[in-house]
Amino acid sequence: MEESEISRKCGSALLGVDECLAPAVRFPRNVFVGPWGYYFFFDSDRIFESAFVNQVKMLLHIEGSSCACLVNLDASAETASSHRRFFIDRSTAPNSYKDFIKGERPGQGWIHSIDRFGCASNLCQWAVYCERGSEIAVIAIRSQFAFDRYSLPLSGLKAVRIRDAVSKPISYGFSPEALSTEWRNMLIHEYDSVK
Repeated sequence: MEESEISRKCGSALLGVDECLAPAVRFPRNVFVGPWGYYFFFDSDRIFESAFVNQVKMLLHIEGSSCACLVNLDASAETASSHRRFFIDRSTAPNSYKDFIKGERPGQGWIHSIDRFGCASNLCQWAVYCERGSEIAVIAIRSQFAFDRYSLPLSGLKAVRIRDAVSKPISYGFSPEALSTEWRNMLIHEYDSVK
């Protein structure tokens, strides 16, 4: 995608990341801004697989949006914008994302990073937050009535409710070895949609 096309189609998706996520907040606190209906957790490594593009494209189709932006939330201001963000539209090829996350040189790409990442679409009806160092990612869906519509991409991400993620750990990040009881209880309190 050319820069002018990115600006035209995806500028609001980039802004959406800022609108959906609180930049100074980290797990176990709720990182999402505003009302959200559901939260589903998954292994953060899924974001760094080329198949993530297909899941995002399904989300875009379901939502009726045209573009999503994945942003490295911890990238420094000196980092070139082309290395801080990746835009996904309905024509984005998984291989282009795979090449991007690998980076131009060994050790440079996102695949090697343990930073925080956020993703949102231009309509902001869903958003993703990931702490790579914690090995935890979450997708939030605005509407409590949209769960059935989003079931296919949620299944593709192997995303589950927080209580399921910690009772049968879906990654090391959810295991008792990784989470203290206090941290786990705070995470459940912040993200349990069924209260």
